[in-house]
Amino acid sequence: MRAFPNTYVVPGGSVEQQDESIYHAAVRETFEETGIQIDCNCLTPIYLWESAFPTSIDQGIPSRHHLIIYLHAKVNLFTENASKEEKYEKILKLQKEEVESASWIGADVVSKIVQHIEGGREMTQKLKQSIEGKTFEVFDVHGNYSTSPLDVLFNPDNTIGYERLTTGTRFLLRRWYHIRTHE
Repeated sequence: MRAFPNTYVVPGGSVEQQDESIYHAAVRETFEETGIQIDCNCLTPIYLWESAFPTSIDQGIPSRHHLIIYLHAKVNLFTENASKEEKYEKILKLQKEEVESASWIGADVVSKIVQHIEGGREMTQKLKQSIEGKTFEVFDVHGNYSTSPLDVLFNPDNTIGYERLTTGTRFLLRRWYHIRTHE
């Protein structure tokens, strides 16, 4: 994401004048940033998050402040055993102005992130061993593939410049995981 470099977040943005509702804004932003078309009628609010930047008063007085409404859309874009081409090239059309790269992470990875959050963000030996040496695929705006070490998704450092999940994204994934496991 260009606004917060080296962070992994879900597609999003602001409600603009042409948007009839937050749902229409979510559909527009998702399509603009990823090329994925979703239907307003399949969106459900699942989480609220208040965000300020910078995140620490030590880094200066906050210059941005937002209330983020996370919406969930259940879509079937590809099968579990889909090839890289089916997962990325045929589906994603990344917006170069705002998006650097994208990745699909599965429920297995989200469950580990949830363990990390619910364990007080402590990297237990068991969790460390379960992610050690593992990677996830990354697809960039130029159509190139690479991998990134899975442990970056557990990086507790909110210092700008370090690859990480935002705190809001961590808690969104936690909420999604609990909803999914109770369906």
